[in-house]
Amino acid sequence: MKKSRSANILVTGAHRSGTTWVGRTIAFHDAVTYISEPFNVSHPSRAMDLILNTWFSHTPTSDQHKEIKFEFDKLLNPSFFNTVSQLFYYRKNSKQTILRAIKRNILRHLNQQRILIKDPIALFSAGWLYRRYKLKVVCLIRNPLGFVGSLKKANWNFFFSDLIKQEDFVKTRLKAYYPDIKKFSETPGDIIDHGCLLWNIFHSVILEYQDKYPSWFIVKHEKIASDPVNEYEKIFRYLDLKMDDKIISMIKEYTSQNSTKRTRTTAFRPRDSRQTINAWKYRLTSDEIERVKMATDSIAKQFYTSSAEFEIGPTT
Repeated sequence: MKKSRSANILVTGAHRSGTTWVGRTIAFHDAVTYISEPFNVSHPSRAMDLILNTWFSHTPTSDQHKEIKFEFDKLLNPSFFNTVSQLFYYRKNSKQTILRAIKRNILRHLNQQRILIKDPIALFSAGWLYRRYKLKVVCLIRNPLGFVGSLKKANWNFFFSDLIKQEDFVKTRLKAYYPDIKKFSETPGDIIDHGCLLWNIFHSVILEYQDKYPSWFIVKHEKIASDPVNEYEKIFRYLDLKMDDKIISMIKEYTSQNSTKRTRTTAFRPRDSRQTINAWKYRLTSDEIERVKMATDSIAKQFYTSSAEFEIGPTT
């Protein structure tokens, strides 16, 4: 009897919450093919022919819904015949694109490869992706102090005008945050205030997912960083992947203080994972820390049940 294909994987959550780290670590497994950020507007995934107009698109209400559906059907639909038929039907694809997709699908079918999509920018579409493609979902949460501190260090502001463009979504699912979203879309604000609003928006959506999709693996960044091997073992078990000695060795190497590993991208590089838990203490001023705590308290206390856990994350 032919063995059924295991579910494909989505790794998502707020950006700056460890999605690249977790996605790349899972992709150490030989049975996993890694695909990065198809929802990224500036640098879309080369594995798909998807060019989006807005950051953090909500697929069900997006005016590009048909394009998104079409491209993900090509990527995740297990029917080889259907994939090839779609490629020839859709005229924008060049011969090179068609041949590349055929080659990719042949290899996937021969090797029983599982697709792993790493994309925090797909967070608002994660429910749709899960329902349509029966994915296994790993969703990352990060302490608001760590999240805002990371944004400040990277100097990453956010274009709230892209959310305003998604009026149906913002005025329904993000209704509570609409006045602030509108304000920041019109007037540039402080990166701390931006970060707090973003954290609240992302994690309010994750709270909905947590209630609606209990089968998802929702995990705190700090928990993985404090005990990488044991926490990754839980993730691999959830994904029905064997975490062998090679992978354990790689996890230890990539999360230790004395790592000598080198990577092709600065977005995923070896680091002492435990040091990332409290890095916000050196990035935020005392005033900024209090601002973050006050602005995110109502959502944060639903994930972090004690002040100690909120401030420094688990220590064991």
